[in-house]
This record gives sequence, C-alpha cells and structure tokens, in this order.
Amino acid sequence: MKRKTIRDHKDFRTSLSDYKVHSYNMTVRAKKAKIPGDARYGVFATKRVFKLAVNRNRAKRMLRDWIAFNEDLMLPDLDYIFVAEEPMLTRRRDPGRREMGYSLSKIAYIHKKRHEKSANKSRTGKFKPSKFKPGKFRPNKFKTDKFKKDKFKQKISK
Repeated sequence: MKRKTIRDHKDFRTSLSDYKVHSYNMTVRAKKAKIPGDARYGVFATKRVFKLAVNRNRAKRMLRDWIAFNEDLMLPDLDYIFVAEEPMLTRRRDPGRREMGYSLSKIAYIHKKRHEKSANKSRTGKFKPSKFKPGKFRPNKFKTDKFKKDKFKQKISK
C-alpha cells in the first residue's frame, strides 16, 4: 500500500520525542503516526539550502525516488519527514538509496530499543512518570535547608 504524504504545516513540527537520523544527504525524522495504521511521509527542501527552484524540485524528486525504493523499511506506525541537504544534488541514485535504507534501518533500531526499554521499566515497576517537565528545575528531596542544618548540627556536635 502506498503511503500518503504529509500536507499540513503543523504536522511537520517536531518534538523532543521524535527519532532523528542525520546523514550526508538528508535528515530523517520520525514520530508516532497521528492516526495508527495510516502512516505518512513528508519531503521538503528549503530555500535556505537550495536557492534555485530547479534544485529544490530535483532534490524532492530524488527523495521521493529513494522513498519508493525503501518503502518496505518504513515502519507502519511512524510518520516520516525527510529534509534534503545540499550535497544530495551531486549524489547518484544507487548510493542515495543505500544511504536512505541505512537511515531508515537506524530509525527502526532506535524505535525498537526505546520500546524494549519502556516495556522493561513498566514490567519491573521502577518507572514512574515524572510530574516535572524536562528542562525544568527538579528540587532534590534531601537537599532542603532543614536537611542541611541538621547535617551541620551533627558535624558540630561530634
């Protein structure tokens, strides 16, 4: 079954939980599919990298060809975003296909590892979702002022 393409701009947005693999010709990002079983892909070549529209169109056409060749390596529960890089215009078809196959298999490997890791944590019962968001300050339970004062008093009394 042929995959649909991502058309909506907000679906191209990325988050920290996305999988990302950077190679010489492209960057491949993957995230959970919005609708399970209805995975899509998106291709883009920016004006910042490719100044001429001819080059942007050629880069997108090459990416679509490589995607069609490696479609069987794409996981059905992930949406993929392919970002073209400048060196891709000098690349031939076969090396590009191999490189994309390598990137897709790397994403599949990372996806598998993350799922195994989360499954192991949930089985053992040690994993508890944090109520703090990443990047925010997490107060340490044991380093409160009272704890420091008690430690200081113990040192003095000895």
